[in-house]
Amino acid sequence: MEVKPSGSASVSVSVSINNRGSTPIPTPTPMTQSPHNWNCWRIAVRILSARMVCDILPSQHRKSVTGMLERTILRDRHERLGARLINFGGWELPVQYDGILAEHQRVRQHVGMFDTGHMGAFLVSGRESLDFLSRMLTQDVRAMADGRCRYGFLLRENGGVLDDLIVYRFSSTAWMVVVNAGPAKDDLAWLARFCPISGVALTDLRGVQSKLDVQGPESRLAMERAMGLDLSGLGYFQFRRTESGALVSRTGYTGDLGYEIYASPQAIAGLWDRLRAEGVKPAGLGARDTLRLEAGLPLYGHELTTEVSPVEAGMMRYAGKTEPFMGRDALRARQADPGRPRLVAFQIAGRQSARQDNRVLDTAGHEAGRVTSGSFSPSLECAIGFAYVRQEMTPIGTELGVDTGRQVLAARVTTAPFWKRASDDHTHEKTGDEHHGSENITVYAGS
Repeated sequence: MEVKPSGSASVSVSVSINNRGSTPIPTPTPMTQSPHNWNCWRIAVRILSARMVCDILPSQHRKSVTGMLERTILRDRHERLGARLINFGGWELPVQYDGILAEHQRVRQHVGMFDTGHMGAFLVSGRESLDFLSRMLTQDVRAMADGRCRYGFLLRENGGVLDDLIVYRFSSTAWMVVVNAGPAKDDLAWLARFCPISGVALTDLRGVQSKLDVQGPESRLAMERAMGLDLSGLGYFQFRRTESGALVSRTGYTGDLGYEIYASPQAIAGLWDRLRAEGVKPAGLGARDTLRLEAGLPLYGHELTTEVSPVEAGMMRYAGKTEPFMGRDALRARQADPGRPRLVAFQIAGRQSARQDNRVLDTAGHEAGRVTSGSFSPSLECAIGFAYVRQEMTPIGTELGVDTGRQVLAARVTTAPFWKRASDDHTHEKTGDEHHGSENITVYAGS
């Protein structure tokens, strides 16, 4: 499908989305018209002796217009708690508090909270917004009901992934698109490039809205106490508005029960304090990465880039709608190409883990691909990871070698998610759609 660029889109809107009257949204900063590739900072976590070590490998600095690191509303609270703050894609964010391993296990066994105020979010509104999003996103937005959200992709014409995202439906004329922090400006520019001159308004919500994630088996209890809500009726990938106007979504990036909360920065700060009073402790980027990897979830800049498509990533279940959309024809061509690599999950018996860009070897010692993510898994007590490999190397059980530069680690292709919540197989509930194909990568969310 060819989607032709349109004229300048409106970027200021007043739309009722919470039954509390019209909510004016400030005009966002100007949008550029030339998206560029962005590679996020890479977090590689491995076991060294008896403690977790997190290596931050900068691949590109992104600064605010003032040249300073951008901060969320919670930054000073992180500092008071003794967090190790790092430059993560131009944002000053906590990588850990009392340790990645402790934070990981706390989320898996109880509950933890994450500052995700750096994430991008756009309001898409207007009478033509449904048709526009249907053309631009891989999700079947026409099949969505109010109060539902769905995972999918924003693609280039060649099928490459510009970003993975979640779209929220308020009504047929009002939507929220939540994207990764690094490519957020490029995402908005890409949408604006193809936006109709009239009938659709795009509004950047960054600075107006912040975000907090509460994850783990005890997250519902903590949320109900801190917010005074009954969340028993909130299903997976559903959301609701509170009386104060906050949005509570039953979604997450850990593979466990969890919620994502969108509200004003001041409201997020207040919720953080109330959750702290309830005994909920924060977790940093390091634990967020190990949790998402155990859950078999991709990270933009690692498993997903503009160079790969949902075909290579084994995620065509999120791009399989029949209606035309940006990049659809390119995806079909890629599906017919047997020479394209495929994403596989692998497991290493020991505690030493692979790192991004490590070479993957076949049994003859020839290069068969590259690692995209690797970490020690605290839940499984072994090393796990993702890699793009030649198609003949994808069957479950295939033996691989991972060249770390110092040694070759013995690995085996396996299924993902590596870890799954035993009491509730909700990792397959993502959209309520049937599973298409025989992919060995199961993904249900992205942030």
